[in-house]
Amino acid sequence: SLAPGDSIRVPWHVKSLTLADGSLPYAVEVRSSNAGNRAREQAVVVPPREPRAGFELKDNPEELAAGDYLTVRVKVENIVGFYQAYGNISYNQEVLEPISVSRGLLFVKNENLLSWSPPEIDTEAGLLRQMSGTLDIPRNIESGVVASLHFKVKNPGEINLKFEDF
Repeated sequence: SLAPGDSIRVPWHVKSLTLADGSLPYAVEVRSSNAGNRAREQAVVVPPREPRAGFELKDNPEELAAGDYLTVRVKVENIVGFYQAYGNISYNQEVLEPISVSRGLLFVKNENLLSWSPPEIDTEAGLLRQMSGTLDIPRNIESGVVASLHFKVKNPGEINLKFEDF
C-alpha cells in the first residue's frame, strides 16, 4: 500500500497484436478503494515494420562436410495482405545438391493443405524454379515459413542462397 505522496514505478511494454503502425491510443486507469480513480489516455507511436524475406539455417554451413544434410527455411516477416509467394531461389551447385522442397506452415490451415507448387530443380543452373504457394484469403503475416529447402552437401564452401525474382 502507498502512503499519501508516495509513488511507485510500474514497468510495462507494448505487444502488437497485429501489424499496425502509427500513433496508437492507449489508456491507463488506476483504481483505489479509498481515493478517487484516475485515468489517462495517450498515444504511443509504433514505427512501421519493414517487410522481409530471408533464409533460416538449422546448421552452420561452415561446419558442414561432404555427405551432410542441410535444411533451410524460407521465412517472411511483416507482410500486410500476404496472399501468394512466387519465385526462384539460386544456390551454389558446386556445394549443394537439392533433395526436396516442402511447403511451409503458411500454406497449411486447420490441418488442410493450401495451394502449393514445389519448384522445378535445375541442378545445372543451381536454381529452384517457380516455387509458389497461395493462401485462401489475404492475411497479415507477422512471421511465417514459406518453404523448407533440403540439401545434401557435396563439398564444403559458400552456399550462396539468393532470391531471384521472389
